[in-house]
Amino acid sequence: MRDEDDLLAAEYALGTLDHETRERVQFRLLHDPAFQRSVMVWEERFSPLAEHLSPADAPADLWDGFDESRDGGAPVFATTLKAAEGDWIEIAEGAEKKLLFVDRKLGTESFLLRLAPDAKMPGHAHRLAEECLMLEGEMDIGDLHLVAGDFHVLSAGSRHPPLSSETGALAYVRGELHENIS
Repeated sequence: MRDEDDLLAAEYALGTLDHETRERVQFRLLHDPAFQRSVMVWEERFSPLAEHLSPADAPADLWDGFDESRDGGAPVFATTLKAAEGDWIEIAEGAEKKLLFVDRKLGTESFLLRLAPDAKMPGHAHRLAEECLMLEGEMDIGDLHLVAGDFHVLSAGSRHPPLSSETGALAYVRGELHENIS
């Protein structure tokens, strides 16, 4: 399976996949950090080829069929991750995350953070702002106590105090992409 994944990553980087397969791969890229890294490796391998390409004129009918109501904005992209989909990855004792979305351009990731009762996580530094919306349970961030429905933002360049939860908790978090724990 590893060889098939590597070939798929190479074909994606080259742009040779059919539309349906490309859409499936784009969805997978949102939720599979190992596959994301494989595509990045292939993109780096293929990048020297671009130096030898000359610009080509686009066909006159290229834009026919595109939705003109979009005012020339970026292509629409949507994805859905059902509650039963995705994997929980242990990031500390009693703490797991489920990756929801990765925005490589911004260097951010969105994920669910699940803490077991009595879970503790060490503090850490932030290069980017981090947002946290409590969905279930209770969590302490340093001296700050959060319950379901509470929203907290920690600014870029700050240090995150240790996290803990006596009861267990579930939170939605959006912040800096952490390749090493994704």
